[in-house]
Amino acid sequence: MFNINNYKKQIVKNKSSFIIIFILISLLISSCTVKQEVQITEQEIKPKIKVEPKSALRDEKVNIMLSNFKPGQKVTIRANTRFSSKNRWESYATFIADENGTVDVSKQKPIEGTYEDIDPMGLFWSMEMSEDKDEEFYRGEIDPIYINFTAEVDGEEVTSTVVERLMVLPEVIRIPVREKGLVGTLFLPESEGNYPVVIVLGGSEGGLYEERAAILASHGYAALALAYFGIDPLPAGLYNIPLEYFKTAIDWLKPQENIDSKKLAVNGFSRGGELALLLGSTFKEIRAVIGYAVSRSAGSEWTYKGESVGGYIPVENINGPVLLISGKKDVIWPSSDMSDMVIDRLTKYDHPYFYKHLSYEGAGHAIFIPYVPFYKYSDGSVWGGGNAKDNAFASVDSWKKVFDFLEEFSN
Repeated sequence: MFNINNYKKQIVKNKSSFIIIFILISLLISSCTVKQEVQITEQEIKPKIKVEPKSALRDEKVNIMLSNFKPGQKVTIRANTRFSSKNRWESYATFIADENGTVDVSKQKPIEGTYEDIDPMGLFWSMEMSEDKDEEFYRGEIDPIYINFTAEVDGEEVTSTVVERLMVLPEVIRIPVREKGLVGTLFLPESEGNYPVVIVLGGSEGGLYEERAAILASHGYAALALAYFGIDPLPAGLYNIPLEYFKTAIDWLKPQENIDSKKLAVNGFSRGGELALLLGSTFKEIRAVIGYAVSRSAGSEWTYKGESVGGYIPVENINGPVLLISGKKDVIWPSSDMSDMVIDRLTKYDHPYFYKHLSYEGAGHAIFIPYVPFYKYSDGSVWGGGNAKDNAFASVDSWKKVFDFLEEFSN
């Protein structure tokens, strides 16, 4: 027989069970939420190092920030990488975290490190080779490099990150040139366009080095990295180099697609800078000259029409503007004084185009692409003379002015 009282008791019992279950589930959810919030909070307060952008061209600045440290805490940032020589390069800088527990490398001066002043890129250019210090100076290739950054407190690593530095953007087209006796590589910004073109010449190291041409193309210029000795089938040494070889390169560029050969510049370093002046003085197709660490005279290594062209370079014959770059502490040769002599000759002959010499105090022969470190000998001296800080400043300052020069020339 149905008993109403038993039914009521069963309902009460079920309700009690439901309430207990509900309370248990609520407590479980609450516990999970608290744990999640604790995890999020711990994650938020964990020390961080942030480098932005994480991937950029080697001549671009980055911003390095530390956060979630204790106010007034001493923090050391270390950077290390391996270039094409496979040697390890490294730098460091120690900072005091501000009242918010942060460090902004672009605004704060290190209390010690491989560089001294406020400099957002100091950890890049101040790197030093940590092993095999008397090995041949590193010469960069166009492959990406990866720089490891760590932050340390009391000698213990607390956070890290990795950044990618590019010598060439992915969209740049690379075309090996092995025809008509030429050895070079043509870089184009993209498949369609009508780009001003720069012939890029290395120095007495010889061979084919593509880095400057690659990065020029990444900034919107067609660029031909051109070897002229030290690589097969070219001469083994810098001896009896015919200028006709470079005329062949000029003529080869003329019919190439996506190139405006009427806007042809030449960019050379050291002996390549001397060569750039000589080519500009010889061939009217060249409409602008950029020379790093140049000589005012041509050596006996160059020939034209079977004859040596050694002697003062007739720079007044250059069919366009001239930009010269040098360091006053150059120990390879007195490039700053010789560049002044080139400027004096252009002035004497009333050169109708723009010309300028950028001469840098404290810098030597090694004025390169910005933020690339400088080789130091075992005694601490910098290859080519000067010091790393002033060479770094000269590299950054002149680089911007080179692009200003090219933009003005192109327009």
